[in-house]
Amino acid sequence: MGQIDYLFIRLLEGCNAGCSMCGFARSSDKYRLSESDFQYVLKAAKNIGVNCIRFTGGEPLLHRSLLGFIESIREAGLKSSIITNGSLLSRNVGRLKVAGLDQVIVSIDASNAEIHDKLRNTPGLFRRAIEGLELAIGEGMMTRVNTVCGPGNFREMPLIQKLISDLGVHQWELSSLKLERPLDYSIEDQIDVEAVIDGVYVQGRKNNYIVPFGKIWCGNTKKEREEYFKTGVTPRPDGQCHIVDRVRYLDAKRGQLFACSLIPHRLEAQAWAASCEDFSKFDLDNESTRAQAEFFRSYGPLVCTGCSTTAAGASNEIGQYLPRDMGWWY
Repeated sequence: MGQIDYLFIRLLEGCNAGCSMCGFARSSDKYRLSESDFQYVLKAAKNIGVNCIRFTGGEPLLHRSLLGFIESIREAGLKSSIITNGSLLSRNVGRLKVAGLDQVIVSIDASNAEIHDKLRNTPGLFRRAIEGLELAIGEGMMTRVNTVCGPGNFREMPLIQKLISDLGVHQWELSSLKLERPLDYSIEDQIDVEAVIDGVYVQGRKNNYIVPFGKIWCGNTKKEREEYFKTGVTPRPDGQCHIVDRVRYLDAKRGQLFACSLIPHRLEAQAWAASCEDFSKFDLDNESTRAQAEFFRSYGPLVCTGCSTTAAGASNEIGQYLPRDMGWWY
């Protein structure tokens, strides 16, 4: 087993965007991870040697204690990261920088407001997200864009690539829309996909643009792509899954801990959840979570239906080089 480097925390489910692919769209859920419970979690993370804590949701910037959480992480000597839809980013960048935030990850699914705002069902979201990214880059923060690619926007990928390269974004995660069923790609679409892949992964490198880390969103090999178009199953790690030895994911509201940030999205996730409802006894490496890791290390590449291309690529990289610091690319 490797060193646990990353702790993902879903600290709330509330969200102010209406993204069609998300179960928390327009959520008015009132749960917020408390400051006292977070301190227990932070202490456990530091004690076990976690390198980075990443906040997700919902929309993390809706949590009133977020800045305090980030300050505590900095004081503990760890790195911090948030995944945001970008709607509240521009007004908060300065305070996030002062608090000590290391990385901002913004969701961008198109190169223009018309398509992006439609996909996310939120007028004005694209403009605010881009403004926030520009300000974060200006503050010297590490920035990443996460893009969900599906039949409705895959032709946008080369345009997004140019946009974020011109902005100076540091990293790009390009992953497939995950519905656990075949996606609506026509035969003509599948032909166009190959042109998009060439544009992003081949021509993009020639143009010195930012290139997504990990596997191609629909698969590196002919076999992976055939499975993706036929079943909707996304590319998975080759050989064993090493992510489960490096990552933990906490669903704070439910008091559940997982060995990967993607396991909670599986239909049978509850069967794998490790209970951690009493945060004063929070343990990142408990017996139940180790059992998850053991199973998914061997069988994840055979049974997982919602892996991200970044996780698949990171697993392969870890399997080859075993780096201590995962370098912000997971």
